[in-house]
Amino acid sequence: MRCRTVYLHAHHIYAKKKLREIPLIARRLSLRGFLLSGKPGYIGIQGEAANVARFLTALRRMSWQSLEMRFESEEAVCTCVGGVSGAGCYDSFDIIGSPPGQKSNLRDLSKALRPSETADKRKILETIVKYEVKDTNAL
Repeated sequence: MRCRTVYLHAHHIYAKKKLREIPLIARRLSLRGFLLSGKPGYIGIQGEAANVARFLTALRRMSWQSLEMRFESEEAVCTCVGGVSGAGCYDSFDIIGSPPGQKSNLRDLSKALRPSETADKRKILETIVKYEVKDTNAL
């Protein structure tokens, strides 16, 4: 079973319907990760590769101003499924973020990231937000 981790960038995530449905879809597919609401919005998802693909299909059916995959990795062995938590695994699928109308907080996104031990958190963060992270205190 292959494991896949994907981080997505959205122009914004405020809609109550999305904030309700996205976690339900993730949990129904036994996926873990986070949704960071606000502007911009971010979604991190991990789990069995086939289920991540189903999740992405469901997301694409929703109406988005902009939704872009910014980071993707795949591993041969999935240590983050079936109640097992390895390095870089999320415990569940959580909603974090800013109130409507406010910008997303880089610190919230940094805290939400759970890269594997071999991944560089700073590089992943820079890839997702598309600018260089100079303030190491933000990590």
